[in-house]
Amino acid sequence: MTTIALNLPTYRRRKGFGLLEVILVFALVIAAAAGTFAVFQSANASSNAATVTEQVNTVIANLRTSPWGMAHDYTTMPLDALVTAHLAPPSMIQGGQAVTPYGPIVVAPWYNDPRQFDINFNHIPDLGGECSKVIAGFGAMGLDDIWVAGSGPSDTGGSVYTNGKLDMTKVAHWCSGLNTSDASVGMDLVGH
Repeated sequence: MTTIALNLPTYRRRKGFGLLEVILVFALVIAAAAGTFAVFQSANASSNAATVTEQVNTVIANLRTSPWGMAHDYTTMPLDALVTAHLAPPSMIQGGQAVTPYGPIVVAPWYNDPRQFDINFNHIPDLGGECSKVIAGFGAMGLDDIWVAGSGPSDTGGSVYTNGKLDMTKVAHWCSGLNTSDASVGMDLVGH
């Protein structure tokens, strides 16, 4: 009988990870971190939007029942009325100033009609849908108008209302980030 010997290569047992495995692990870690960041950003945007909506809803109710609101004349209302007339909830007052999660908030007579008030605040991020969430929260408050513009002094803006109702096409336009000088917008909430 004849014996045939096959010369098969034998493989040594590796003692570590290859380059492909290391790259794969790094890719998985980066993907997990990006996913976690996206979830956190969305949750944070929803939380900020809910907080601001609740705070501003309280301010609007207090404005409407204030002496200026009852007289339908906001011309004599001081700019610091949020603090001095206690129009803002205590949770908004920091360092003697009314603030939202986005920064300071100002209430003044609307420049077109002193029978209307104007609530102004800036630096609402237009990323992650936060701008749209904030505006949608204000859309059901019975305001006369909502104006959105870039936060910069030379940025232009416009109303997000059509025929007295919130127009989501306009909201998408102004919250797109394409119309601002930075990654945020400012708002004017006009009511009576």
